[in-house]
Amino acid sequence: MKPSPAWETLLPLIKDLHESIRDRVVDACERSATEALSAIAREEEGDTIYAVDRVSEEILVEFFEKEIASTTPVVLIAEGLPGAKIVLPHGATESDAGLRIIVDPIDGTRGLMYQKRSAWILTGVARNHGEHTNLSHIELAIQTEIPLVKQHLSDCIWAIKGQGAHAERFNRLTRERWKIRLQPSRQPTIAHGYAGIVRFFPGARDELAAIDEEVVLGALGPTQPGKAHCFEDQYTSTGGQLYELMSGHDRFVADLRPLMSKTLNERGLPVGICCHPYDLCTELIAREAGVIVTDVDGRDLSAPLAVEPDVAWIGYANHQVREQIEPLLRKALSRRGLVEQMVESRTPGRIDLMGGIADYSGSLVLQWPIAAATRVRLQLQAAPLIQIVSHAAEANRLFDISLAELASHTYESAQAMFKADPGRHWAAYVAGAFLALMREKDFVFDKGAKMSIRSDVPEGKGVSSSAALEVAAMMAIAGAYDIDLSPSEVAFLSQKVENLVAGAPCGVMDQFTAACGEQDRLLAILCQPGEVKGTISLPEELTIWGIDSGIRHSVAGADYGIVRTAAFMGYRIITELAGFDYKYLANITPEEFDNKFAVQLPREMSGKEFLDRYHGITDTATSVDPNHTYPVFAATRHPIYENARVQRFAEILRNWNGLEDAKLLGELMYQSHRSYSDCGLGSGGTDELVRLVREAGPGRGLYGAKITGGGSGGTVAVLGNRSAEPVVDEIAKMYAQQTGNRPTIISGSSPGAAKYGIVKI
Repeated sequence: MKPSPAWETLLPLIKDLHESIRDRVVDACERSATEALSAIAREEEGDTIYAVDRVSEEILVEFFEKEIASTTPVVLIAEGLPGAKIVLPHGATESDAGLRIIVDPIDGTRGLMYQKRSAWILTGVARNHGEHTNLSHIELAIQTEIPLVKQHLSDCIWAIKGQGAHAERFNRLTRERWKIRLQPSRQPTIAHGYAGIVRFFPGARDELAAIDEEVVLGALGPTQPGKAHCFEDQYTSTGGQLYELMSGHDRFVADLRPLMSKTLNERGLPVGICCHPYDLCTELIAREAGVIVTDVDGRDLSAPLAVEPDVAWIGYANHQVREQIEPLLRKALSRRGLVEQMVESRTPGRIDLMGGIADYSGSLVLQWPIAAATRVRLQLQAAPLIQIVSHAAEANRLFDISLAELASHTYESAQAMFKADPGRHWAAYVAGAFLALMREKDFVFDKGAKMSIRSDVPEGKGVSSSAALEVAAMMAIAGAYDIDLSPSEVAFLSQKVENLVAGAPCGVMDQFTAACGEQDRLLAILCQPGEVKGTISLPEELTIWGIDSGIRHSVAGADYGIVRTAAFMGYRIITELAGFDYKYLANITPEEFDNKFAVQLPREMSGKEFLDRYHGITDTATSVDPNHTYPVFAATRHPIYENARVQRFAEILRNWNGLEDAKLLGELMYQSHRSYSDCGLGSGGTDELVRLVREAGPGRGLYGAKITGGGSGGTVAVLGNRSAEPVVDEIAKMYAQQTGNRPTIISGSSPGAAKYGIVKI
């Protein structure tokens, strides 16, 4: 693939092209009668070319050859070109091209030529990936309004991938232009707004209207006398529809015309005009503006950059509208046999407020489910194949495996397979759920699955992105295959996935929080091995934040594994000293530890010496390395004292007596943080964040902070007044200035998977 010029260089050139087309077309509309403009120039497969279309086509090839192809060879795709595609400069081949550019010179021809609605000039630019280049590859998109003759204002909007959407307004009378801001609707429902399903042309209007009616009534209930549920607008321009979503005018639009082939075939009718990739080549702008654009399966659009394919698409102004409409639309389509049934699960990440690495030693832990979550969608398929796509910011990640191959694996061989290829290791957390159900529940999968994953839980930040993924996958699989699992079974099976397939020796608190957490409440879990002890509400004036240190955390890391192993070594030594089994290290009180065992535990001990004397540990997730030296005393002391701290923390919250108690909670958090450092699980970044919080102190509304989860980086949990959010922002900025890291602030809360349930869409 040839190098391509900077998008910032291409942008003004293509904007100039759009302005030339706009001015020519408006001039033609002013000078020519409607009958002349609406005359048919030629018929092409999939569309009709009118006289007004010819006005813009004339300058396309000349412009791209002169202004762009002279520097970077391009593949230009547009209706009206010979074969709908041309390589420029003339004589170059497709393999020479650095860019693939798809253009719709006039989207909305019919509305424009009858002077009913504005049309749009659409251009999408992607790096050339040959015939595999599709809509998801577009990195630069520009969309310019062709106004009506009586309209003197024209908008131009554009986006470079990852840089947000931008817009300006042009006055064609004064030639002035100024920036404007497009804002999709923030209303959480379609009630009293514009929403609808495209049904421009005869043939299947009645079926599309019936789907529309079913979705709207399902979302809003029966109509009320003298009241309007919502409104619709049949804007015959895909670019125009995207603009209406971006500008906050519309809240939901669905163009399902390609799905109507079944209905039309039954009626003996051909499929008429449908939306094509060139109509959607600026959907990047809508997504950069905050609009959600999907295919009918809820995935990113990935139609090839060509003029022929028919494309169905759905646009939502925001996530709340999507959650209201998508399940109803999916149900209406699947009931008619137009799409396959699909299930969705949603699972949050978590902030470990207290308990952390004491979970594997049987401690009580207090966990806060965060707003950020992972969503998994699963659609059954006849082929005995598991196909997984993870939609990541940098690029989609793909993994396929046959059910037969997966079933042939043991936990050990599956772990080895995923670890052998770091690029596929992420899939262990998803495919491993199938293997765990095969091994632990003897379930036989007779159908394959297509799975789609989206997550806004930060990875490697200590907020349990892995558990969110495992639990979401386990819930989706159980829902799709009708496997009856209790929330605790989901948690324990998901822990097996992480321990035995992904190979990370975590405890079970993360999975329990992902499965059982309740919004705005701390989940109390007694990890012996896992028992939910209820939830504890925070006082109304308090809340929890996470501040990411920018130092990547992993429970698979050496430090976490070493400290866990050392704790089990200490437990084995104490069992020998006591002459009986405490069952869990956390069942020992601090007083017992100090009086009976502290002086007899070694500060450090080599793995070889331990194995020679005690032969092994009871942990199933780690093993003692004879060549390593372990911090036995600190790792053993931590869960014993941490359990006591967590018990005291919960007691204070249950018997709340005002903000003086908040200082006690904060001191317990600071003690926990110091204990992490004693074990060797601290980091310079997290220490600095805790110092900044302590320096701000109760006087500025902050009471406590501590490192979370497995330690060695990751996120710091902060407890403070709700009114102290500006102080948290200030601390994050100070930390960024000192370290060069840009910390993410994690806030908000949401329910666990069991509370969210399985949504059939």
